[in-house]
Amino acid sequence: TKALGFLSKPFAIEDLFALLDKTFEGQSEQQLNPIYRLIGSTSLTAREVLKSIQLLDRIHGFDLPLIYCFIVDSKISGRLSIIDEKGDVSEITFGRGSILSAKIKDEASYFGKLLVENGYISNEDLKTALAESNSDRPLGERLVSACVLSPHAVSIALSEQMAIRIGKVIADNSLHINFI
Repeated sequence: TKALGFLSKPFAIEDLFALLDKTFEGQSEQQLNPIYRLIGSTSLTAREVLKSIQLLDRIHGFDLPLIYCFIVDSKISGRLSIIDEKGDVSEITFGRGSILSAKIKDEASYFGKLLVENGYISNEDLKTALAESNSDRPLGERLVSACVLSPHAVSIALSEQMAIRIGKVIADNSLHINFI
């Protein structure tokens, strides 16, 4: 992770500030990543967050959670496009303080696996539903209509599926981002 320091819990806030001061020592305000300038602000406006994101050209993948938080906390709606070093594009859609969807290159759905792992359905139920070759309905709909899955489990699995997709974008690499 290229960590510059470590703090053991519980730690004194003064130790955190000392580590941050040491990390950014000698850098002017203009040299700081625009998104880092937002840290510690108590009353950020959506405009300030958008301006900081728009000033970014390249970011480190480990900065994405911070960017996600600023977008959600400021209740901005829009789409964050994330382009990796290979040119693969991922998109995270935000709406009024929530993450609505995550589209990534890895199209694996994990949906059926999540349902089985969480005990909502059996492996046999999943295989049966997947074998319905003449159906273009989503897997969750097929399982609910076959009375083997409760509708509430669909929303839980979809939420977990989105978290997996969002997490796959966060990696030790350089990214280009664009927020619309």
